[in-house]
Amino acid sequence: MGKRTLFPLIDKKRLSPELCNLLTDKVLLSQYSTLQKYSKTQGVDVDFKQLKKVCYAIEKKLSDQFFQYTCLALYHAEVTGDWGQAGEQQSKTTFCRNLLKLKPTDPLDQDKAFSFITKTTELFNEYGFTKLSDNEVTFALKNYQFKFTFGSIAIKHISDINPILKFIGSDLYLYGSRMGDETYYILGEVDSYIKYDQEVMIIKEERSLTPNAVMSLAATNANNTIHIRKAVLENIFYQKWCQALQYPESEWEYIAQDSHRSISEGIKQETIALYQSKTVDALSKHKKTFTQELLQTVLYHEIGHGIVQLNILDSKYGALAEASKRFSESILSTSLEFLADFAPQTGESGGAMANMVTISKTNKAKATRMFYMYSSDTWFFDTEDTYMYLYSDMMALILLRYINEDKSINFTLLEQDLRFNKQTFKVGPKTIIDYAMFWFCEISDRIQEQFEKASYKLVTDMDPIQYDQVLSLTVQDLLKK
Repeated sequence: MGKRTLFPLIDKKRLSPELCNLLTDKVLLSQYSTLQKYSKTQGVDVDFKQLKKVCYAIEKKLSDQFFQYTCLALYHAEVTGDWGQAGEQQSKTTFCRNLLKLKPTDPLDQDKAFSFITKTTELFNEYGFTKLSDNEVTFALKNYQFKFTFGSIAIKHISDINPILKFIGSDLYLYGSRMGDETYYILGEVDSYIKYDQEVMIIKEERSLTPNAVMSLAATNANNTIHIRKAVLENIFYQKWCQALQYPESEWEYIAQDSHRSISEGIKQETIALYQSKTVDALSKHKKTFTQELLQTVLYHEIGHGIVQLNILDSKYGALAEASKRFSESILSTSLEFLADFAPQTGESGGAMANMVTISKTNKAKATRMFYMYSSDTWFFDTEDTYMYLYSDMMALILLRYINEDKSINFTLLEQDLRFNKQTFKVGPKTIIDYAMFWFCEISDRIQEQFEKASYKLVTDMDPIQYDQVLSLTVQDLLKK
């Protein structure tokens, strides 16, 4: 006699009340990653035919509503003119490519632009956005609710849907990340694995996204989880590297007159030559190797963030730098990116530069390719991303130190500069990474001193209070005042 089946998952063509109770039980979802694991503890089997229908129903509800939300975000940017840090051009290009399901090799010509405008205008009317005032659009965006049979989830809590998706066996994942004072979202499919005690999620397909999830945002590291966008890596390969081999002669004449572009294209050409390529077809044959090495540089930069912010520095330093991004990129946030690149070897892992040093011991050609690729990826002076210029200043200055006259890379010197002493770097820095850590902490401490000396008026008609009093306040205290 076989096992009995778990309670019905579907009741009268809707999710059953019993299933809804499970999907809203956060404690249970944290204990059991899948319905199969839960049912096993109950000594029963799952009706996989019903589970497949449940999965489809929830995925469709989520996909439809999330797509509507992304269109609302685009409409909000259109009517308010607030395109965020990424700007209008990058935001529209990103949304257009995703909406029209364009390949990285597809050009954005006038026909595509017309299709994009036509399609978005139809969607704005279909969803009723055009009937709303600007204030109503802003309110709707900030207070958007995703409605399911088991309940509603506000956009600010939408990450709560991920344990539910995993529980029902869905391949979907809703990724959200902050960029300054704004948040961008991507709904897609992921592959995941563990690397040096950190979960790595490769977003392999992006079904829909908000306009500010621009193609310059390749990866993030938050809550010990690294997210990397495969679509961005593909886009970089075709739109940046292959394009560098397709300039007409007249373009090169223009490039020669712009020092920033000349340097940028020079680094690209040197990198491409290391892959023994002079044409797009030749480089395309190395696409797998190229994108894998690109992925490695991105991955180890994010691993570097974990090393610096979780293993080396006190948490207050990373918190201050991350918080400063809400205003704009600063010396703090930029230094944090630099430190991630130069994060020293800690156990088996290190940052992007430490990883190249490790590779150079067995495969110097590969490490050299990755070094030049990284030099290119950290050069932003020929782009409109002005907030990245300070980072380029820092990286270009240091990376030049390791390039020999014959264009080979001095990995021995790089390895020496990455030697780090956590116990003594604040009192007796000796290497570049020692000094970088020391200066970062010094600047942060000085800023904190200013915070501690200041007085704060948090509520109207409230007397100013000192820093230590602010720290002791609770939300209830503020509400009383």
